[in-house]
Amino acid sequence: MRIRFIGLITHFEDSAGDGFVVLPVEASHVARLIVNTRDIDGESETSIGRRCFSLAGRISFPRVEALDRRGLAGVAKLTAIGGGTATVDPDVFTKTTNARLKAFVDLPGGRYGIEDWFPNHATFNGVHYHCMPRTVTLDTRAIGPLSVSGLGSALTLKPHATVTITNLESNLLAPGQFGIYGNVFSPPLATLQIPVEDVARPCAHGTAVANIPQCPQEPAQTAGVECSNSAYP
Repeated sequence: MRIRFIGLITHFEDSAGDGFVVLPVEASHVARLIVNTRDIDGESETSIGRRCFSLAGRISFPRVEALDRRGLAGVAKLTAIGGGTATVDPDVFTKTTNARLKAFVDLPGGRYGIEDWFPNHATFNGVHYHCMPRTVTLDTRAIGPLSVSGLGSALTLKPHATVTITNLESNLLAPGQFGIYGNVFSPPLATLQIPVEDVARPCAHGTAVANIPQCPQEPAQTAGVECSNSAYP
């Protein structure tokens, strides 16, 4: 199974070594879990359409295997861009929502990777960074159907399913809000460095168009470097 992550999503690891992600609150952003109907257990492989679930509170995939975070190497680390001495909000590790933290997703384990990259390099506070991942992936070796809890309605996935988790602008004209990652700290951190696309430095393996599945009757969404994933530490 593959889980794809696009937008304002931070990747954490708990004291047991299990992975989870935090989706911070941002007024213009909508958090979704999106899956093709054909990837839902009991549906035909030829089924068309998608199901979209709003994310709030704590959502859990069953644990399948150990977590390998090495594939997050290219993802911006909050400790390196201003959060190095800040204290993480205690609600993060108890997975308790508050006015700043919208949702938590317990992950099944597996190996992180990068599916695609933004077309240009980024800078943080004017300092060159490098190519930035647009879509982070987690590949899990599931051997049977996986039931996801906390969505408000039942969802059981086929072991080869692809699921996309997004936290993206509902208004395409809204600016990116990378600074909202400061809300994973207590007190909230207002000094995180913000990525800016450097159009003078094309990314050799970047792609112009994001593969973001569209929910029925909703506008297409997009993401820039200022609305990319992050990781802690």
